[in-house]
Amino acid sequence: MLKDGDLILVVTIVFVLMVWGPKIFAQETEDLKTYLNPEYKFTIQYPGSYFGVESVDEYNRTSFELKGYNMELYLTIESLNKTMIDSDAALIYIENTYNDLIKSPGISSIQNITEVKYGGQQAYKTILDAGGGAVYGYATIQHGDAVLFFYMFNNDRANYQGILFDQIVNSTKFFD
Repeated sequence: MLKDGDLILVVTIVFVLMVWGPKIFAQETEDLKTYLNPEYKFTIQYPGSYFGVESVDEYNRTSFELKGYNMELYLTIESLNKTMIDSDAALIYIENTYNDLIKSPGISSIQNITEVKYGGQQAYKTILDAGGGAVYGYATIQHGDAVLFFYMFNNDRANYQGILFDQIVNSTKFFD
């Protein structure tokens, strides 16, 4: 049985939690924006404070560029020819990029190519030390007749945005 002092304590705790609890326990979440690509039927979400621009390059590849504090993220969509559709094109693309970059002076591997899941899809990821405190992150996802090739440049290793990179790539959703 509760004593008067115990009851007062319980009522006080309940009152405090009801009045200030939502403010104390609320996590600040940043508004998200969504990039929609109707041609390749997917979306990605990214922080509302980042600025995104879609473009098409001279090879007719669609790109999406994101810029935010201390990080730039690029998404290039590579259309696959009929022979590449049946291959593991996501792995081929990231291996070719990794092998080319690792030959460059000052660039070394932080994380070798690793198979991961992004957006529920088989994907590949690697992280490279770009020298001078910069970090490169790469990820590829194959879906249908395209490979989504994500590239992140972070110019300050001390403030590496790897978690944000993973969140953005993992937000990839495909639709029909």
